[in-house]
Parts: sequence; C-alpha cells; structure tokens
Amino acid sequence: MLLQTKNNIVLCIPRVDALISKDVIKTAFEMLRIGTIINIVEYSNQYNPNFKKILIFIDMDHSSENAKWMKKRLQENQDIKIVYNHMLPYWKVVEAKKK
Repeated sequence: MLLQTKNNIVLCIPRVDALISKDVIKTAFEMLRIGTIINIVEYSNQYNPNFKKILIFIDMDHSSENAKWMKKRLQENQDIKIVYNHMLPYWKVVEAKKK
C-alpha cells in the first residue's frame, strides 16, 4: 500500500549522488507534470557519503496521465525509472514505505 493521504503521495529515490541538489530533483519531477511537490527531504547515507536517499512529498494531480500511470505502477510494486539528464543514468523511484 502506498504511503499517502488523500492526493498526497511520498516517493523515494533510494540512491542519489550526494552532489545532486534538491533543485535538480524538483525540476525533474516538475517536468513529469504529476502534481505539486510539497517537500523534498534528503537523508545522508551512513555507509557511503557519496550517496543520499531522497523522499519526495507530492500532491498528485489525478487528472494527469503520467500521475495515473505512475500510481498504477507503484500499486503493482513496480519501480519507475526517471531519466533526469540525457548524459547521466536514471533514478529508480519506489513508493516510500512506513516503518
């Protein structure tokens, strides 16, 4: 089950290069037009300081085809690969899980 309330959903990028800024992440998700980004939270990786984990809080736009597709994939426990720069690899995005 997705960690969500009403239209809000929390997405997780488990591994991001530590040099990637929140602005780069925000821009990449805004280009998808899946909803409004409420907040982006970074967590440092205790085992490797070159990487961090990202949580993205989004108010989903359920009229968006991209948002519908993304939500369906997440409900099926599948990941989403987001290419954020044509010269760099993609981010693997998964649903954020409750602890």
